[in-house]
Parts: sequence; C-alpha cells; structure tokens
Amino acid sequence: MNILIVDDQQSARTMMRHVVEDPTHAIEFCFQQGWTDGLPVVPPTEPAVCAMLEAAGLEPDKEVCFITNRQVAVSAEKVAVNAVMAGCLPEHMPIVLAAIEAIADPKWGYHGPAASTGGAAPLMIVNGPIAKGFGWFYFVVITAAALAAIPLFLLTAGGNG
Repeated sequence: MNILIVDDQQSARTMMRHVVEDPTHAIEFCFQQGWTDGLPVVPPTEPAVCAMLEAAGLEPDKEVCFITNRQVAVSAEKVAVNAVMAGCLPEHMPIVLAAIEAIADPKWGYHGPAASTGGAAPLMIVNGPIAKGFGWFYFVVITAAALAAIPLFLLTAGGNG
C-alpha cells in the first residue's frame, strides 16, 4: 500500500510516497513519524487524495496559499492529504480549502495560534450555499471532519516542524 505524506517541513509542496504493508501499519507509521495529533488517521492513499483534488477541481501542484511568516507555499495536494488523514470525504474539500486559505491570510495572524502554548484553537463557522446543501446532522459531521483537518495541516504542512 502506498501512502502520500508530508515529509519536508521546508517546502509544503513536497510530497513523499511511503510503502507500508496495510492500513494498520500506515496508521502506526504516521503516528511514529509525528504526522498525527495523537489520534488515528486515515491513510492518505493516492486514490483518496486524487478524489479530494478532483472534488475541488484542482491540480496537485496548484498553490492554494502562502504562509508568509513561515515562508511556506501550500499545494492543493498537501491540503488534500491532510483532509484525507482527518477523515474528510471529497465533498468536504471545498470547506477545508476555505479554512486553510483563511488561516494563511495575514489578517488572521497564523503565527499566534501556531506558536501558542496557551491552547489557542481556530473556530470555523460554515455558512452560505455550501452549508445549505447538507442536512443538519451531516453538516455537524462535515464540520467536525473539516476541523480535524486543520490541526493536522498546522502540524504537517504549516511549517511548524
């Protein structure tokens, strides 16, 4: 089984492929490498990552944002990998992308929550046409999955290594 993982903290556009025996070994491998927030992750296989990218209509190397104070360019593939690891479905990808783009906006002040030891956490409110397309229970699930992708992104792709 091949998994795609962020393996280069200097360039959030670099993806490495790792071969593991099965999904259980993939989960443990991610944990051993420090690529999780301590919770189990969904192994980011190539088909799952491609489905995320297809749902968003993005090419893997498309730069979706640049985190200025970390000097990190973030590719669509990097966001897709983290969304898969968090348990998001392809239809969640537009919400995850919007959240990551907002985090990278200099007006948000990425450095504070990323470097805080005080337990800062992002709050995400999803509204508008995309939110109306989901039923209430499903909306709660999608928000939880999208929120789970944010700490993984900050850990693996946000230049915090």
